[in-house]
Amino acid sequence: MSWMRRWRFLRMCHINFGLFLFVFTGVIGFWYANFIPPWWNYDEPRHFWLAWTLTRGEITFEDKKRVIRSLLEYNWFYHYPRNMWPSEDDIERFPGVLAATWRPPNRLLYWRIITLPWYIIPASWDVAWQLRVLRWMSVLFFIATAWALWKAAQEIFGKDHPLSRVVPLFAV
Repeated sequence: MSWMRRWRFLRMCHINFGLFLFVFTGVIGFWYANFIPPWWNYDEPRHFWLAWTLTRGEITFEDKKRVIRSLLEYNWFYHYPRNMWPSEDDIERFPGVLAATWRPPNRLLYWRIITLPWYIIPASWDVAWQLRVLRWMSVLFFIATAWALWKAAQEIFGKDHPLSRVVPLFAV
């Protein structure tokens, strides 16, 4: 294969890899945002609460009841003994951070960006759907991170070097 043909082939692979990376991270993100049940991660109530506090101010007693109802609905307390599960009216027994003292997150810029859609959607939406909006914003950050890694690897190793393709896939 001549150098000219090889160069065209590598350029074609380069363009197709960008599309592949976008589709690959998009499929993973779509799966994460839609098929993993809400509150599946142990830290999601804290993330939800931080997002709520940044966009809507202090969380009220009624909002805490809605969150606990959603947590109970999606079985978030499965790893606690049954006698520790709170009722909707028993906020003080809630083992998560909804009853804790708020402190500003250490990645405030990230949280400000990720909660932008919450300024548009009403607070009356189902709590699980509000969490899915946060997840979709995380998916956008995930895709952007993979793309930035790909571009950085191209700058470091060169556009046609195999490591420029391996680095973003390894990080994903």
